[in-house]
Amino acid sequence: MSWIKVSGGIVPPSDRVLLCYCPDWNETGYQIAIWIDGEFYYPEQPNDEFNKYVTKWSIFKEAD
Repeated sequence: MSWIKVSGGIVPPSDRVLLCYCPDWNETGYQIAIWIDGEFYYPEQPNDEFNKYVTKWSIFKEAD
């Protein structure tokens, strides 16, 4: 799995599920999300703060 730093300037694809590394967001430090309107997002997020906690992301490869 290749991690891409948010600060690296590479825009995530909007049509793919992403694995986000967000160590200060939740207990595990990871969250499945999508990229929409210039931000990381997942439907169950409790507030609009999630995006700023993502430090790295990777394309989530689903199991076969």
